[in-house]
Amino acid sequence: MRLVSIGAFMVLLLAAPAAFAVSNAPGDLGGTVGTVIHEGSTRTAIVVYTDDYQGYDYVIQALNGLGLAYTAYYSDYAGFEAAVATGAYDLILVNHDNWYELSYAWDTILAELNAGKTAIITTFDCDGSNDYSGYMSALLAYAGHTWSYDWGSPPTIYGWNHIANPWWAGMSASISGTDAYMDDGDGLHGAAATSFAGSTPAYSEPDVMMNIHPCDLILACWCADEYPAAEAILWWTNCITWITVNPSPVGDGTWGAIKALYR
Repeated sequence: MRLVSIGAFMVLLLAAPAAFAVSNAPGDLGGTVGTVIHEGSTRTAIVVYTDDYQGYDYVIQALNGLGLAYTAYYSDYAGFEAAVATGAYDLILVNHDNWYELSYAWDTILAELNAGKTAIITTFDCDGSNDYSGYMSALLAYAGHTWSYDWGSPPTIYGWNHIANPWWAGMSASISGTDAYMDDGDGLHGAAATSFAGSTPAYSEPDVMMNIHPCDLILACWCADEYPAAEAILWWTNCITWITVNPSPVGDGTWGAIKALYR
């Protein structure tokens, strides 16, 4: 067995974070790193990042259900960031359960938002504990929020005014998750006007779990893949439908009224 000198070990410790594949999973990543291009409606150019080691990837199931075309990057954070940086996509979807290195893309996504693009982001790392790029706080500020506290296990999420909430439409008033990851999300500070779900039954400023920047960013600080499939897929479907202004055939008039109200 070859021993590593203390000096060499210190060099390894001081190496750039990109040299380490840091994961939020409790074990090896189950999904396969790669890219999939899905054929479907092309009214909106969509790029997706997802890294659920369980393989649920509810965002993908929602997109398939809507019949939308997309390019998906499975655990390929570098490929995803490069794709976003091209400026070729109208809608950026992030399902961030796992790899900390995705944080390198936060500033790229923020630049696209400032350029008029739209995004839906779920992430466990709003506290930025391993935010290599340093831009998570800027992304939160864009939505008018700041980090408040970290969760060791996924809390119950309550959709505030869930009946009238377009992102919670058709869902239960509250949903409970299963503890599949070591880091399960964060509570946020945020204004009532842009906060729509949290870990308390009614609005509580430090306990925000979902907020928006009208009308181009929906940001959630939980791992949607830890929650019931039917609820999580419907949540993604509602959010994608709303942000693309593409109502589903069922309840089309209601969606139109809701969009006019919120947008």
